[in-house]
Amino acid sequence: MLVEIPPKMSVSGFMGYLKGKSSLMLYEHLVI
Repeated sequence: MLVEIPPKMSVSGFMGYLKGKSSLMLYEHLVI
């Protein structure tokens, strides 16, 4: 598995993923 991604890109992508996940959880919490 060869994946060449700049550290900044992977970090920002990971942070964005976490942000989206947390916001999704928050949304579900507010709806329920």
